[in-house]
Amino acid sequence: MFKKIKSKSMAFLLAMTLLTGCSPTSLSTNSSIAASTSSNDNSILEFNAQENIVIGTVRHGPAAQPEYAEDGITPLPLEYSGGTLTIPYKASVEGLSVDIGFLVFWDGVPVAYDVGEGTDVSYLHTFSQTEGEELEFSIRFMPTGNAGETHTITFASIYNPYYKPDMKSSSGYGAYHNMLCCSRSVYLTVSPDDTTPNEASASIHDFTVAQEELTHHFIKDELSAFYGCEELTMEELDKTVRFAEFIDGTAVFDNYLLKEDPVTIDFCLFGTDGKEYAVTFFVDHKPAFETQLLTVEKGMVTRLSVSIDPSEIEQSATIYFIAVPLDSDGYAEKSSSILLYKQ
Repeated sequence: MFKKIKSKSMAFLLAMTLLTGCSPTSLSTNSSIAASTSSNDNSILEFNAQENIVIGTVRHGPAAQPEYAEDGITPLPLEYSGGTLTIPYKASVEGLSVDIGFLVFWDGVPVAYDVGEGTDVSYLHTFSQTEGEELEFSIRFMPTGNAGETHTITFASIYNPYYKPDMKSSSGYGAYHNMLCCSRSVYLTVSPDDTTPNEASASIHDFTVAQEELTHHFIKDELSAFYGCEELTMEELDKTVRFAEFIDGTAVFDNYLLKEDPVTIDFCLFGTDGKEYAVTFFVDHKPAFETQLLTVEKGMVTRLSVSIDPSEIEQSATIYFIAVPLDSDGYAEKSSSILLYKQ
């Protein structure tokens, strides 16, 4: 399921992953994004937190309250006892009515799932939610693994996922497509009855993974568009994990005009030695190729390159990467959504 190579995390949209459930995300009328910490809730994300103009909050997580270990802090794993893994789920919003889409990852790999008997199998299920109304549904799929193993399931919400800028009144995604995640461990008391995963349509694109030396030139010149306000050094990068995204060698944050020639999208990862991430490239919320297992290596840049031919895009497409850490010390993170479009 994984292809072994080496990697990093993402930093544009911070997704707060809590073991006990999902953190709330606060949305403002401004498109700038910042993470804030309050004394009462250290898991709130606010848009334009500097001005503190918050128009709503989104919360979601498994419906059942977790049971805890003796320390009273660590939640015990959910248990799988055979058949289809079914997790009752709930979501609520305050201050606004929204469309919310949900992606699900099993050990960092996106899975196609349904939300009830007889419903469609898809990677993304979207619900229209009214303020004050609690949404309840079930997440159902066949897990993989063997009896006695503990796995990690990650739930990711995408705010207003089907929004696309029309390149007339808007040219970017602003507050839309913000991601909020939570994770729980799942203990398999028995081996799954059927190891064949659910099938759903997905786009397939060519990709390559290569490694190159992390140079001062790369840090100073190519990363300036992403981290220009920071004094990044080799020493600082040894303490954290960073990423950068380029289209045909140019830093892009919102949209890119397609012409006749294929475009190359580079996702670069670098930083703390030994950190592992499962990285997936999405086109219109569908995985574009097999999830890559990437491990960050000291002093190196891992470049995950995707080639997209304009003929594969009808008129426009939303693209982004999601990186899920393979240890508990980190957050699942999403790159900025970018619109590929034609004139």
